[in-house]
Amino acid sequence: MYLQTIAIHLFRQLAVFFIFIYLFSRYKVFRKIMTNEKPRITERIFLIVFFSAISILGTYTGFPVKNAIANTRAVGIIVAGLVAGPIVGTAVGIIAGIHRYFLGGLTIVAALISAAGQGMLSGYLSKWISKRSHYWFSGFMIGGILEILHMLVVIAITRPLEPALELVQVIGPPMIVVNAFGVMAFIAILENVYNEQERIQANAAEKALQIANLTLPILRKGLNYNTAEELVKIIFDRVEGFEAICVVSRKKILASILAYDKGIFPGKGEELTSDSVLRVIETGEAGIVPRSFEASSTKKITDYTKVIVPLKEEAVVVGALIMYKPGFGGVTVFELELARGLARLISTQLEISKIHYNAQLVAQAEVKALQAQINPHFLFNAINTIVYYCMTDAEKAKDLMIFLGDFYRSNLTDFKHRVDLETEIRHVNAYVKIEMARFRERLKVNYDIKEGKKCLIPPLILQPLVENAIKHGVLPKKEGGIIAISSRIEDGLLILVVEDDGVGTDMEKIREILKYDPHRKSIGLYNVFSRLKNIYNKNVMMVESEPGKGTKVTISIPIEEGAVEA
Repeated sequence: MYLQTIAIHLFRQLAVFFIFIYLFSRYKVFRKIMTNEKPRITERIFLIVFFSAISILGTYTGFPVKNAIANTRAVGIIVAGLVAGPIVGTAVGIIAGIHRYFLGGLTIVAALISAAGQGMLSGYLSKWISKRSHYWFSGFMIGGILEILHMLVVIAITRPLEPALELVQVIGPPMIVVNAFGVMAFIAILENVYNEQERIQANAAEKALQIANLTLPILRKGLNYNTAEELVKIIFDRVEGFEAICVVSRKKILASILAYDKGIFPGKGEELTSDSVLRVIETGEAGIVPRSFEASSTKKITDYTKVIVPLKEEAVVVGALIMYKPGFGGVTVFELELARGLARLISTQLEISKIHYNAQLVAQAEVKALQAQINPHFLFNAINTIVYYCMTDAEKAKDLMIFLGDFYRSNLTDFKHRVDLETEIRHVNAYVKIEMARFRERLKVNYDIKEGKKCLIPPLILQPLVENAIKHGVLPKKEGGIIAISSRIEDGLLILVVEDDGVGTDMEKIREILKYDPHRKSIGLYNVFSRLKNIYNKNVMMVESEPGKGTKVTISIPIEEGAVEA
């Protein structure tokens, strides 16, 4: 009955804590800190104070037993470590342990050592447990195991031994069970915060991608007065909750649209005078300005919250997107994520437009051919694929957005004379991940890159071959197929092989493809063949194909002196 009384007391204590924690988790500040994977120093301090307070309250509200206290102190310590890592976990454990030490009693030394140890161990265990993977059961197991270790420490160092054993027999079972349950429940509450944040990000990503689909053909012309005017109209018509949208360059207002009297809003072509916008352009960091104003020399609007996100080209801020929300209610997490997502996609499209512009100025046929590989159909298909996963698998949608950015960053901006094979494979993998998500079971890609990862090769030679294998080899087969990419070193040569088990073709057609034809629209395979031949002054690429048996492309690149990075 005594054990039951202790357990009931501890469970009641937990219930009160969790009501408080659940209500606290509704606040935006708490949610922002808890979902930040790399908290700043101030946020770490907040977490230390927050979890220390929970742990100390767990001690204060404990159940006195034989010159000791049955308590739920471990819940705050262990959760701090699991959620925020070893630094925060250890700090919370030491603070809670020191507090317990000065309360006095039979087990003060054991409590101090155990608290610090629990914080440190749970912190290191957090490296193997992802916050986003439904790990409440793992939290239950870790909480129980660390409390068992606590009881073993009490037995090991508390003297005299007999009272320590009697104490552990009384408080051990309820504390182990209740603290393990408390960690599990706490993790479940936090997990709900993470899941809700993911849903918000997925919805914002979907909305941003829908807008990006419409703005892509517009922004390929760059950012100017005309394109900015079309851009703000598209955003204004499809984003709810904002009564004004404005796009600015570094110095002037390019376009603006307002739900009410436009006469009080800064007009097109006016000088940019807002300190908050100029600060965002200068720092490159998004900002939220409540109850602010945007003014020219004679016009202004008031009583709104302003969301400002920078627009960039190759990491250089070229302007900003400003979204105005009426009243003083603040900006929701969804609205902020949407604004950031729009800025990222617009920035990517501006980079693409800059590359298209540069392509018109570059005379070399090789760079023009590389630019021709920028396929808008691939981008549209990729965006549609990501939109689908936004609704079904938010985590995968975020990964695909990263792969899409990596692919275009490499494909559009990397014109180095040589890149290492490892970089080239990363570029291929970004493309492959998007295509595998799109075609699912119909496409498999295997890598066997055993040698030559640091060998330097011409850029963008593998991705066109993989794209060709997918489009003309694997996908024409109803059941799809497998593409194998491999590398090896033989006799001073880096041997690269791209092979598929697709439909194949006859060699006469291959020979026709590898002939120069200025009217040919599809240049992927010929582009690689021609570039390699021009670079090495000989044919280093061999294509083998047979109808029904697939296609194999082998490239033998000489490993020249200094062509392998240290």
